[in-house]
Amino acid sequence: RVYDQYINGQWSNTNVTHQNFDPEVDELQTVDPLRRNEAIFTVTMNFPRQELIYAPSGTIWIDRESRLAIASPKDSVPEVTAWLANPGLVTGETYKVRAMITNPSIEELRAAGTSYPNWVTDRYLQIPKEIEPQIRTLADRIAGSYITPYDKAQAITAYLRTEIKYTTRLKETPPSFEDPLLWVLLEYKNGFCMYSASAEVLMLRSLGIPARMA
Repeated sequence: RVYDQYINGQWSNTNVTHQNFDPEVDELQTVDPLRRNEAIFTVTMNFPRQELIYAPSGTIWIDRESRLAIASPKDSVPEVTAWLANPGLVTGETYKVRAMITNPSIEELRAAGTSYPNWVTDRYLQIPKEIEPQIRTLADRIAGSYITPYDKAQAITAYLRTEIKYTTRLKETPPSFEDPLLWVLLEYKNGFCMYSASAEVLMLRSLGIPARMA
């Protein structure tokens, strides 16, 4: 699942619609089809039951009827934010996925520039006003000296891996008057994957780099 909006410790999606997918007749376009190679994956379910399909970004086809959650930016190819099997999957079932994937080098990532499409900047730069100053101050301190978005992202990733101790659960409760992410990031310094991912997304956004929670 892909999310664009963060409010009060929760991620959600804005402007999402749903449509059915029939593998006999349907195939999706990718948002940026250039410089991608088609790959085929076979996935075996180990969960007792689940609707959510695990697949790479850039998936264009799956071998079963399903339901898509789609964001439809103006003047852009619709973006899939979740792919749901219908009916759901059970333990031992397999499914095949075709996806258009890319594998850029570090040099290519550094050279990618900052000419983001409008649909990207419109959707993936939101930060709550009440926490934006603290987030931006920390992001500037960590990554402000770097030039490229790639190097800024690497610096923030390294900081989070060093400064936030991984734990499977919070042993303390965030204060009711404080955003839980801000509390973990600036005070508690312990958290699990959601906190690190959310912190990175919002710090990148504060630096003007579009990012999304997945």
